[in-house]
Amino acid sequence: LMATRRSTASYLDKPPTLPAFVHVDKIVLRFRCWIKDDMAILTGKDRIIIHSCILTYNLMDDSFTMMEPRCENSGLNQGCILRRQRLQKPDGTGLYSWRDIEIGGQIVIRGQIVHFTDCDDYTRKWYAEQGVTLGQPLQAPMDPNEVRENRERKKRKDYEMAKQRRIQSEMMHVEEVKHRFLTYDRKVLRFHGIWDDRNSIFGSKHFVTLRFYLF
Repeated sequence: LMATRRSTASYLDKPPTLPAFVHVDKIVLRFRCWIKDDMAILTGKDRIIIHSCILTYNLMDDSFTMMEPRCENSGLNQGCILRRQRLQKPDGTGLYSWRDIEIGGQIVIRGQIVHFTDCDDYTRKWYAEQGVTLGQPLQAPMDPNEVRENRERKKRKDYEMAKQRRIQSEMMHVEEVKHRFLTYDRKVLRFHGIWDDRNSIFGSKHFVTLRFYLF
């Protein structure tokens, strides 16, 4: 019985050192990136599509996940681009790890070149703890379709704003006319004067009355 208790107690004792995977368990690094998609079936500017994505890296098993935020009514198959898995380097020298990722750098995933532009504060802090300084955030290129859509959206917005200003101006004019009618209705200023027309042929001096209606 004593031997059983000793073995049970030794089994429940906290080990002197924790395994490495315990320290990195549930630690996920988050990066912002973009990829370019060339739609060969289309022509013109519409064939180039820029996908802004979020790539996550799990330290426990060196696996990657990539998602593209869904945009309403975009007509694109957005969402999960890469399910959680390890990624082999194109040259076959091994697997990608956190050491291969840097702001302004790029990696190749399934033939697509992934360009990194930024990361969250936790990821930047974690890299600093490892003695690695990440670069400054970069701006991803604008998607040509998004640029055109923003231009058309701005035109529609400007048209609606001009329409609202015209309606407000007409309403203000109506209110001004209404205010003048209620304030100055039946109020008339009367002036007496002389019109001297004696310098013309058959001219004479006329006594006139001038009325000014305030409304």
